Amino acid sequence: MNRIIKFRAKRKDNHQWVYGSHQHVIRKGKCDLIIDWVTNNVYEVHSETLGMLSEFIDSEGKEVYEGDIISHPKYFETPEMSYNPQQFGLIEFKDFAFRIYDDILSDDDKENNDYFFVTGNIHDNPELIILNKK
Repeated sequence: MNRIIKFRAKRKDNHQWVYGSHQHVIRKGKCDLIIDWVTNNVYEVHSETLGMLSEFIDSEGKEVYEGDIISHPKYFETPEMSYNPQQFGLIEFKDFAFRIYDDILSDDDKENNDYFFVTGNIHDNPELIILNKK
């Protein structure tokens, strides 16, 4: 199995997302860098926005990263209630696995992604998680 190791983070100079390889550098302090795979430029990034690419693609073909907020009926549907698109969950990398609400995302989630949508991320859309907790 070939896995692509890719990261994203917000650049310190303009706060835009950059995608590529991650380097953690310790000089007169420490900093995180992303080497942009498109331009080959190196950017210092906000460490708190750093997220790793999961193995998942949403139903619209969008890559899913750690820190993304998703909508997925597996996690929000009960026998009494049909799918509610206003319910969201956070993708986290914990204990060597990508998870949502401490459930490990499985190969079934990769194959059955018809209703799996990236709706935002915790850095640009924190209100989605806050609303979901009410």
